[in-house]
Amino acid sequence: MVKITHVDKKRGSFIDQIGLPIMVKDLERDHPLMWNYMRGDYFIDGEDSFENIIAYPEVIADEDMELLVLGARTSQLFRWTDVDNWYKQEHDALAATKDQILYKEVGAVTTTLATEAVDLTKSHPFRYKVAAVKSAIDCYRTDMTTPKLSVTDTSHASGYWGVWMNAEDTYGDGSFAAPYNRLLGKPDMASLKPMRYLEVPVVGSGTLDDPFRAEMPQKLATHPKFEKINPLALTHSAVIKSGKDGKPTDYRAIVRVFDQPDRQTHLKSISTCLTALKGKRGVKRLDKDEAKREALKLDDKLHMEDLSEW
Repeated sequence: MVKITHVDKKRGSFIDQIGLPIMVKDLERDHPLMWNYMRGDYFIDGEDSFENIIAYPEVIADEDMELLVLGARTSQLFRWTDVDNWYKQEHDALAATKDQILYKEVGAVTTTLATEAVDLTKSHPFRYKVAAVKSAIDCYRTDMTTPKLSVTDTSHASGYWGVWMNAEDTYGDGSFAAPYNRLLGKPDMASLKPMRYLEVPVVGSGTLDDPFRAEMPQKLATHPKFEKINPLALTHSAVIKSGKDGKPTDYRAIVRVFDQPDRQTHLKSISTCLTALKGKRGVKRLDKDEAKREALKLDDKLHMEDLSEW
């Protein structure tokens, strides 16, 4: 049990409450967490859902944060300014072979920055970590030393850090769990090395259901264990510059595709997926130096030193 502040956005009022049964414990810092009630309802009946945020009360720039999750959808929220401006690393066991995702939102417009080509189950607990230093963001799962995703983005320099929980009838009763959350305070960046660089068109409308994103190969199928899958999925990150209105300033992304030594056997080989990607209209292969130059053109806040780990 922790002391939390309930912020009801519908009525605009603040209600102090003590001891609501939220299973989040701060293991390293002795201060209250902040509860921000986003929308929806406390009661889950199989059709309704709710989203809420538990965050540390101070604004932070560079940081590490760990989270243990169990359930369909739970996120690590970081550099959150308000409900329309944030980053989040999401565990989404309901997605099709992109179950670890990094999003950003700028001015209520959502963009997918990176996805891991992986299918996860909602009944197994996973340990996550996100680390952010300046424009570099690393996302981890299970292995806390080698990131699953490495991203470069300049949209948000600082903000609140915490947990974003979304309960969607995970076990028929809307259950979820976030047993612990902790700020580590010692960002240790270990960016992945990409195996391919490409220029890829940006698609989407900027909503939560249809975020702006690099147009990667997709051919949906059904799997007996993971249900909906995309055998052509690639682990990748994208530089997509957002304007003040949140929309892309250029409808092309500079994409880095990463190797995946532990790639699941039900997915197509990376070479097959790359062939499918290169066959799409508007896709252009780049070498590393070209990719850096194009990334700098897309985002005038980036500097060459930001791309030193590319």
